[in-house]
Amino acid sequence: MFEARFENGYGLIRFGGGRGPVFHVREIAGLGPPKKEFNVTGYAGQPGQELISEKDLARVITLSGDIIATHMQSEAARMVKILYHPGRLTILSGHRKRSILCRCTDFDDLERRGKDISRAVIQLTCDNPYFTDDAAQKVDLFQRKDLIKTTFTLPCAFSSRVNRLTVINSGDVKAEPVFTVYNSGSASAAAESYGIEIENSTTGQSLLVERSTQPGEVITIDIPGRRVTSSAAGDITASISQDTFLSDFWLAEGANDIEAVNYNAGEDISVVMQYNNKYIEAVY
Repeated sequence: MFEARFENGYGLIRFGGGRGPVFHVREIAGLGPPKKEFNVTGYAGQPGQELISEKDLARVITLSGDIIATHMQSEAARMVKILYHPGRLTILSGHRKRSILCRCTDFDDLERRGKDISRAVIQLTCDNPYFTDDAAQKVDLFQRKDLIKTTFTLPCAFSSRVNRLTVINSGDVKAEPVFTVYNSGSASAAAESYGIEIENSTTGQSLLVERSTQPGEVITIDIPGRRVTSSAAGDITASISQDTFLSDFWLAEGANDIEAVNYNAGEDISVVMQYNNKYIEAVY
């Protein structure tokens, strides 16, 4: 089974081959690995060339097929309104479901093929060429774990702190996470040590936010967005340490040993990490 769905706040367009979708796909291109750009150099008297750098280019997805609708004019107008705005394209192929953000960059004039049939070609451009799962992965990295059971024998521990986990990046390329720090406790006494550090022992990377948190405050460490924000103080990117570079923190493919450390033990905080597995294709 194959079906594609383009959706945003203005509506949904379904592309497929069954009875449901109005747009019956004859051909779709652009779902394989992204095209690459290579920067190379050569030297006089030496054969071949030397690769300096490479990068994956933006993805272009083209859908061609037939629009089948009794009220063709109104259906075409509905599709044009939806495609005028950026949206998310979701590909359902077999048991896979992968999504990508995109915008329509070309929608050819409809070519009439019958009373209720028109031929159409739609081109979608994806600035970020990678597909993701339908929903982001979510991990509770730093939390208080309740150890109280129905029956217990003293002495015993009533809670523990979970702050180190193995996180699996199942994608084909590295992923950039977003960390959300919640302070859910009461005001704590001033402490000589403060700050929140997150370390990826697998890659050797770490980031440190040199700041105490207030009761009820939420701090978002947005690696893809390259900034740190606070619900109480706004943009606090300047509070990261001098040797912290947000662009240098990522999850490698496979297992990652992630640890969160709160240097102010008097703060009652939790840390949630979200990330997207990134895939280079949606059909294989």
